[in-house]
Amino acid sequence: AWLSINEGTALYMLKYFVTNASLNKVSEDRRDRTLLLFGSCPEFRDVLRMHNNKTSYVFLLDGLGRVRFAGSGKANDEELKYLFRLTNELAPGLKSRGDNFSL
Repeated sequence: AWLSINEGTALYMLKYFVTNASLNKVSEDRRDRTLLLFGSCPEFRDVLRMHNNKTSYVFLLDGLGRVRFAGSGKANDEELKYLFRLTNELAPGLKSRGDNFSL
C-alpha cells in the first residue's frame, strides 16, 4: 500500500489538483492500495516519529506490517541501495516504472 500525508492549509486548498496529479502517476493496479490523506494527524506522526513536517519520510513495511526501513530527508546512495535490496527481497516480482529497483 502507498500512503501520502499532505498537511497544511495550502495543500488542503489544492487537494483536487494534488489528488489528480498524484493518482495520474500511480498505475491502475496500485490505485486501490493508494491513500492520500489531507489534514492533520499528530498522533500518527508521533507514533512513527515524523516530527519534522518540512521533510519527507519513507517507510517500507513487510507483509505483516512491520517497518523494515525508515528514512527521512534526502537519501544517499548507500541508503537507496539498502532500500532497493530490501524491496527486492520483500517483493521480488515488483517492478517500478524504471523496470527495476537499482542504482
